Amino acid sequence: ILYSYMQDFIKLGWRRVGTEVSKKANKYILNRLEEFGLEDVKFEPFEMLLYSIDKWKLIIYSDLLPNREIELECYPLWHTRSSEAEGTVSDLIYIGFGTPKEIKGLKLKGKIVVVDSFRMMNFYPTMDFWRVYEKARLEGALGLIAIHDSPPNTLFVEYATRHQTLKDTNLESGKIPALVIGYENGRYLKELIRLDHNIKCKLLLRSKIEPELTENVVGYLPGKKKDQIILIGTHTDSWFDGAIDNAGANAGFLAIAEYFSKLSIEEREKTMIFAGFAGHEVGSIGAIEFGKKHLDIFNKISTFCMLDGFGSKGYLLESPSRGIIETGLDEARGIFVSENQVLFDIVSNIVFKYKLFPAMYVSAIGAPFSDLGPFISGNVPSIMIISKGIFYHTIEDTADKVLPSHLEKSTKAHIDILNK
Repeated sequence: ILYSYMQDFIKLGWRRVGTEVSKKANKYILNRLEEFGLEDVKFEPFEMLLYSIDKWKLIIYSDLLPNREIELECYPLWHTRSSEAEGTVSDLIYIGFGTPKEIKGLKLKGKIVVVDSFRMMNFYPTMDFWRVYEKARLEGALGLIAIHDSPPNTLFVEYATRHQTLKDTNLESGKIPALVIGYENGRYLKELIRLDHNIKCKLLLRSKIEPELTENVVGYLPGKKKDQIILIGTHTDSWFDGAIDNAGANAGFLAIAEYFSKLSIEEREKTMIFAGFAGHEVGSIGAIEFGKKHLDIFNKISTFCMLDGFGSKGYLLESPSRGIIETGLDEARGIFVSENQVLFDIVSNIVFKYKLFPAMYVSAIGAPFSDLGPFISGNVPSIMIISKGIFYHTIEDTADKVLPSHLEKSTKAHIDILNK
């Protein structure tokens, strides 16, 4: 039934927050929670800015090319603003990974920046770590081209204004247009830049933002102790099919809600709140809105458990051949736990029990990824066991990348954690 839940989400289509498909996914979750008998199941609506694009193109101009120009496959860096109407044309400047040492002394003003970006733990781009987009914008660059290390024949998609705080919720688009290209095209472009010091490009992007309503989905299971709460969250939006990210975890979320709904109130020591957050992929806006609305209960939440990235097969992207190898193991996991020894012991023991390997501990306080941020900021003890494979945020995040046995194992492990 877990795999069936996951496929139901995938069949809906691209669950991009603010769209009708996203609203259907939220309705599906609401209906299931009501069916399981959760109490006070409801939507909690809020306003967002819906970003959309209708045209994008990248053309490189060089005297070294047979026709003096070539068009490269690309995709918008989400939440960046439109170029000039016919495209922004300017010189290219390559800045490596955009580290402070590499950028030092370079003049980015009036140019289009080309930056390498590799994905740490398959999901955290180095260009985000070094805040390259923000630096390029502040230095007066006219645009940016990001070269990602996604698998061959795929493009990794992300949004530029990834780093938000509770004061800056990323509802406004980035200030300069930006596109992403794949690794192979990136190598080609970097060689052209090396050989031709007069190389230029045209970066075309037409985007817009408009007000839209979206909603979080919330349901309650009362426990013996009303003033002690376990909060279980998941994000309900996705890129493309989003099997691993996040239909698998959405399926686990429903199965966990169903499991605990079948227990009597005497068997539930603490009250449980199940929350589906909208807008994770545009800056965790749903988690932030939930935090604003429910700040009064933060001191009652004994643990927040975030469900993200369930069931992925293990893959490696070999270097330098760029071949894709299925490992036969689980996908590598990040074990995010706030600095609390009791929680760490519970989670680590379950990780060993279910052999959720390979795995690496990361402080949730030092790195509050996914939708952990608002809760870590509110001093809520938090946990997340997350796996994002090499196909994360690409069109290849499809159902065949998820094994039913992996999905079941992840879900049972979380049930054990929540019981303890």
